[in-house]
This record gives sequence, structure tokens and C-alpha cells, in this order.
Amino acid sequence: GKHVVALPTPWLKLPEKPEAGQKWEADGLELEIVRAQSVAGRACWVVELRNQFGLVGRAWVDQASQVVVQREAKVFMDQGTEYRL
Repeated sequence: GKHVVALPTPWLKLPEKPEAGQKWEADGLELEIVRAQSVAGRACWVVELRNQFGLVGRAWVDQASQVVVQREAKVFMDQGTEYRL
């Protein structure tokens, strides 16, 4: 069958003064900055996204522009089969 997977916006609103360990809530998710990491030469924050069931994904967010430069997500389809996007 066919399944529709919603794509998130290409940016993520970070706290005013982001730092590792910060947590906040948005759109029914708990977000946490877990560490800084370089992606393709860009300084990024690694942000974990959780819902009431646990970790649903990670986003690598450019520290200067807050643009998401990389994203990892867990989705469940069919009879609960887990896929990583």
C-alpha cells in the first residue's frame, strides 16, 4: 500500500541562548539539545525529538541560521513495522 509521511519544516526554532542540555516543548514534542556537531562544515546543534512514546527523531540544526541541515526520523507503518528515514 501507499503511506503518506509528513515532512517537517526546514527550520527549527531554538531557545534564545541555545546550549547542550536545554529542553523545551513545541507541537506536542519535547525537544532537547544533546550536543554540538559539525555537519558538512557547518556548526550544528543535535536536537532529539520525543513524544509520549519516546524518541521519534533527531535534527541537526545550523547554529547560525536555525535551518535543519540533516534529519533522522522513526516512523511506523503497516503492522507496526519501524522505518528510519
